[in-house]
Amino acid sequence: MKGKRLCIPEVNRVVVEEFEIVEGKVGAHHVLVETLYTLISPGTEGAIFTALDEGVHNPEAWCHYPFKPGYANVGRVLKVGDGVENVKEGDTFFSMAGHASVALVNTKAMNTLVVPSGVDPQHVLLLRMAGVAITAMRTATFELGEWVVVVGLGLVGNFAAQLLGLRGANVLGTDLSEKRLTLAQMCGVRWVVNPANEDAVETVKQLTDGEGAHCVIDAIGNPNLVLDIMALARKNSELVLLGSPRGRSKIDGSDVLSQCHLRGVTIKGALEWLYPRFPSGDGRPSIQENYELLLDLLQMDKLKVDGLITHVLPPEEAQSGYEGLRDKKDEYLGVVFKWAE
Repeated sequence: MKGKRLCIPEVNRVVVEEFEIVEGKVGAHHVLVETLYTLISPGTEGAIFTALDEGVHNPEAWCHYPFKPGYANVGRVLKVGDGVENVKEGDTFFSMAGHASVALVNTKAMNTLVVPSGVDPQHVLLLRMAGVAITAMRTATFELGEWVVVVGLGLVGNFAAQLLGLRGANVLGTDLSEKRLTLAQMCGVRWVVNPANEDAVETVKQLTDGEGAHCVIDAIGNPNLVLDIMALARKNSELVLLGSPRGRSKIDGSDVLSQCHLRGVTIKGALEWLYPRFPSGDGRPSIQENYELLLDLLQMDKLKVDGLITHVLPPEEAQSGYEGLRDKKDEYLGVVFKWAE
């Protein structure tokens, strides 16, 4: 079976290329899928597209050029391996497969969901970003009614703010994009601030009787902002790194360590892959369990998604999608590629 997929061969360039999947090699635990939609991950894929992730130039790195992007895919099941349970031909199927018109998914190595009837497949795509965001809620330590600031309200930051609010935090979100601030409010984030127009530290202090936030979530990953972000936190609080730090820092590491030491700020990592992919019995929630929970929240309308998809494009217009996320953050947020009807 011939298909088409996206490839990033060099910095700031994406192309469509042909490839082939041998249908006869559908293994016992594999599902063959005709892709309906895929979603760009603005952080991970954006860093590779722009070469912000320096691994693109290292032949031994997982993300080196030429790179086959994508890890949010919803499609129609064409064929099911003998060892796959609870999936049948014709099902709508969510997986971490890439940007391609057809995908062969190993259900033992990749998290998947059968999409229930009546649930919008494009909305299910967004669960991939919510699956990244949920680790902030799993990692952060706070009590009911305490203050959490989420810095950066892209898809991951927006979902993190929503999930932290569902857990009982008073959540304030910050972003330089007015559109993203408005979307966050539409999704239930009560307090927002644009640091370009207001003093974010002063706003947080006003809301917290001068103390600062109990927890701050960095959903950007720019290491040069770490001191500004830490300034939002009170003494004996924590900073959770949800966005993967990329690029070289111009900040003296001693200044960061001094803030940790003098103000008692604990820094925690919240990478999705710190959790087991499937239930392991070690007491930690698995990635699979996270997705099942997020699907339930979506169906109950507790996880808000309206307005988060800003563009639905054919794969042939992928270049404009990646460039839009790079250059037009007030216009582009959730970019979906439509592969089939």
